[in-house]
Amino acid sequence: MQNKKGWLSLCFVFGLLLALSVQAAPFVSNVVGAQRAGTKLVDITYDLTDADHATLSVTIKISHDAGATWNVPCTSLSGDGIGPEVTPGKGKSIVWDAGADWNGQWSNQMKVQITATASTAPPASGMYMVVDLSMGPKAASFPVSYLDEAPGVGWPASGWPDEYKTTKLVLRRIPAGTFMMGSPADEFGRDDAHETQHEVTLTKDFYVGVFEVTQKQWELVVGTWPSWFNNTAYRDFRPVEQVSYDDIRGSQAGAGWPASNAVDAGSFLGRLRAKTGLGFDLPTEAQWEYACRAGTTTALNSGKNVTYEQECPNVAEVGRYFFNGGLQGLEGSQDIGISGGTAKVGNYRPNQWGLYDMHGNVYEWCLDWLTVGGGDPSGAVTDPAGGADGILRTFRGCCWGCYALYCRSAYRSGTQPSRQAVNAGFRLAFTIDDTAPAAPTAHDDAYATPVDTTLTVAAPGVLLNDIAPADNALTATLATAPAHGTLTLNPDGSFAYTPNQGFSGVDTFTYKASDGQADSGCATVTITVNTAGEYLVVDLSQGPEATSYPVSYLDEAPGGGWPVSSWLHEYKTTKLVLRKIPAGVFMMGSPEEELGREPDGMKSETQHQVTLTKDFYVGVFEVTQRQWALVMGTWPSWFSNAACRDTRPVENVSYDDIRGNNAGSGWPIRKTVDADSFLGRLRAKTGLGFELPTEAQWEYACRAGTATALNSEKNLTSENQCPNVAEVGRYWYNGGKDQGAGIDASGGTAMVGSYWPNLWGLYDMHGNVLEWCLDWWDEASGNSSQPMTNPTGAPDGTQRIIRGGGWGYDAQYCRSAYRWYSHPSEPRNILGFRLTKMIQ
Repeated sequence: MQNKKGWLSLCFVFGLLLALSVQAAPFVSNVVGAQRAGTKLVDITYDLTDADHATLSVTIKISHDAGATWNVPCTSLSGDGIGPEVTPGKGKSIVWDAGADWNGQWSNQMKVQITATASTAPPASGMYMVVDLSMGPKAASFPVSYLDEAPGVGWPASGWPDEYKTTKLVLRRIPAGTFMMGSPADEFGRDDAHETQHEVTLTKDFYVGVFEVTQKQWELVVGTWPSWFNNTAYRDFRPVEQVSYDDIRGSQAGAGWPASNAVDAGSFLGRLRAKTGLGFDLPTEAQWEYACRAGTTTALNSGKNVTYEQECPNVAEVGRYFFNGGLQGLEGSQDIGISGGTAKVGNYRPNQWGLYDMHGNVYEWCLDWLTVGGGDPSGAVTDPAGGADGILRTFRGCCWGCYALYCRSAYRSGTQPSRQAVNAGFRLAFTIDDTAPAAPTAHDDAYATPVDTTLTVAAPGVLLNDIAPADNALTATLATAPAHGTLTLNPDGSFAYTPNQGFSGVDTFTYKASDGQADSGCATVTITVNTAGEYLVVDLSQGPEATSYPVSYLDEAPGGGWPVSSWLHEYKTTKLVLRKIPAGVFMMGSPEEELGREPDGMKSETQHQVTLTKDFYVGVFEVTQRQWALVMGTWPSWFSNAACRDTRPVENVSYDDIRGNNAGSGWPIRKTVDADSFLGRLRAKTGLGFELPTEAQWEYACRAGTATALNSEKNLTSENQCPNVAEVGRYWYNGGKDQGAGIDASGGTAMVGSYWPNLWGLYDMHGNVLEWCLDWWDEASGNSSQPMTNPTGAPDGTQRIIRGGGWGYDAQYCRSAYRWYSHPSEPRNILGFRLTKMIQ
């Protein structure tokens, strides 16, 4: 982020709210914008009233120079106040993730313009549909509006300003009707095999592009310039070419026509559908010829026929072909002006419906598979959609490189859907009252897991950041399986992935999201299988609104481990760091002669051998207040001095806050946690099974091979005040007794890592805060001298185990073996936790 100071002085000046309504216009009031404290999120609220519409389309523009330009990217938007179907009401909300979108220079000249327009559903009348692409490929939505008539007389093309060929798409409404498709037997230049005349009835009105889609319009939707004819002085309003059927619709879901009208999310149509809420498509071949003819039955839509197979003046009137500029395109370079190759769209006479370039300029892709060899049906057909399958997709209209006979209304051709030809482009269609809805949009995801470790992601899993039209419920379906592991993908988006034994590297799988009406294109889930490093790191810096938290690994600590300055501040605030602990055997409990062991210790600290058979990760530090806030969005702790709270351990959090009081209360019968608990959120956004330690794991990690009362290999010299305890943690006699809520870190809790670590580099296992463990309190288990393997505690109980002592305790209660308990629903200002993660 540049100029971070600017975040402190963001000033939002809100522009007008506009609406395209012929009745009472939408009215917006009480607009408020503010940066969310401690984040790079901007909250914008407003009230929206409209008596005439159940929903409105709301879009947003942002300026950093008081409205001189409007080029601040604003695609990371959420809330009920943005999108194509916003319901009027009070307190509409837009959340802009400015940190994700904008790395420019911030100032107090920030300005926001919110625009509300009436529903994008086609009105009963409205000869022309207009899509505003001016905000470009990063726009959250493209506004749609309607015109009752063209802005000029239609011909010459100057009747349409250049914006309709560059920053706006314009489509003409075509009435349903019946026509003769194909060519009569005596038509000059006819292809007898593929142009059999037959009656076609189209039962629905549809919109079709007035112009072929131009290079600028493609760039504003997709963000690329793929065309051969790339002279920058002219390319904006030339038709886009070198785009395949697959580029336009997608090669996966988009390849399904006519069985499915779904398109891939990343395709031109996938992006356009998602940002307009309308089911734009290519025309069917029948729609294309019907629109081209505009009631004519001649070879050309001007009412004239072709008089010569090659050069014909009648063709030169209606489009760019070989003999009026196309030849220069073949002979010239890709930098040629519009005198050769493709022409500016709308440069020749339109047909009777005001459609340009239906003859020549570029071939135009149609939806249908090309029927090869068998010709067309001779009987009447209704709303034909083409063959059920095939090899070549149809394109029509011919191009700048063609002779006259190939530019006729009935001429048919085709090519492989993956081919990007220098002479092939397209125009858009939209069928009115089309029952096929816009498809969902699925987004790629990324996760990480250590080698030989199952990655488990809870619902909504891969669907978390996917978008459904009209907020329909989504389900996930596997498209391609991973190559280096086994996968179970559930309809709710949850999944479990197990890498093959010993595999490390990158694996992927793909899936589709469905809302029951249409499928998305395939999204890719990338899973990085890491060699299990010595340290596991979780990056929380994107905060509670993040859809995922990246996971990485370190082979060694950034420094020598002590002093704690070797661990940068970020590992105590914006990153969680856990240390790998090797499996092993140890003596749990305390010897009878240990100073500080109370008589009750005879019942609860009986020494017994414990074997832990699996390596596990455990937190280098107790979870801090800042880390809790980045996961949960709250600051629950008693020690709340804002100057130093970030690096103090979180406290005043209960077992139920950490795991949940429903599913999370089931340990050891169940390992599940509540979705909205700390662990529920952390698991969902990392895909890893983070947990509290079992009591045995806690003491094993604390001791780090020692058998003394303290993990420094020292014992107590006094049960109350003891200098040996003061070396390893915050307790009553080295700051703990100073416990006011506003006190700095010299009293109450200390900054994590302020005292000596143990031999495994773990800090604050003695003192600072007591730490929750998974197990139910059971005095009997502490009284057993029998060896145990991977103990998980009693099957039930009323109190959960807490370990480690705290800032308010005497020395004897900070020993490695000391055990106590608390009710799982009880938050206390001396009670926090640290994390673990099993290595399978």
